[in-house]
Amino acid sequence: MWNSLEIAKLIAALATPMVVAFVGFWINTKLEAQKRGFAKVQEAQKQQFTETQKAEERRFTEAQKEQDRQFTETQKAQDRQFDESQKAEERRFEEAQRKLYRDDQPRIELTLDCTFHGVQSDSRLAVFTVSAKNVGRVRHQIDRIKLRVRAIDDEPFSYREETPKYLLEDHVGAGETRPRNRRQPRVNFPHKVLETDLVPAEWNYIFVEPGVMQSLCYAKPISVKHRYLLAHVYFEYEAFADPHSAETVFAVPQEVSG
Repeated sequence: MWNSLEIAKLIAALATPMVVAFVGFWINTKLEAQKRGFAKVQEAQKQQFTETQKAEERRFTEAQKEQDRQFTETQKAQDRQFDESQKAEERRFEEAQRKLYRDDQPRIELTLDCTFHGVQSDSRLAVFTVSAKNVGRVRHQIDRIKLRVRAIDDEPFSYREETPKYLLEDHVGAGETRPRNRRQPRVNFPHKVLETDLVPAEWNYIFVEPGVMQSLCYAKPISVKHRYLLAHVYFEYEAFADPHSAETVFAVPQEVSG
């Protein structure tokens, strides 16, 4: 029979490994739980770090975009300012050029021509053509274009009776003179052929656009006695007092081919 002491010893002997096993199992369970908890904490920290990093990257990206936008706006503003300054400088240069070359002033090239046609009775048909080419940049309106024609017949040449002021010296300033006889007498065309306004009365005026040539013709029977014609044309610019003129001499043909 087992006595109580032996039973106690047996229980003690059997209990020790079970306790150790239980304690070991308990410790192991605790360690596993700590590992899982630590892993969860690490995962949470990692996730939090990732979110923080992503948020920081988003803030950095937004800040970079804002800096780029501000830089672009600044660059655009500087470009606009530069363009406006350059355009203003170009306008000042063009204005200076216009003043220098008088682009806004009247600039008309005036030419005068005459063609002769057949003889009928004692007259020959002459056609005078006045051409005004606008070489400036502004439109011009012309109210009157005066054409004057004088002639020399089959007669000796003569000279105009010039005034002493035309022929002799001119006093241009105190103690200053121009050379004496600086002008010679001009050939005289004694016979008046015509004097007329080439702008028709029903037109009131003509205008010439920039780059355009406007021509006006006037046909006039002239005497077959005429040998040379002096044609003079002039007009006044609108809003300008100084006239513009052209003058030339035409030899009248004595024979007309049939």
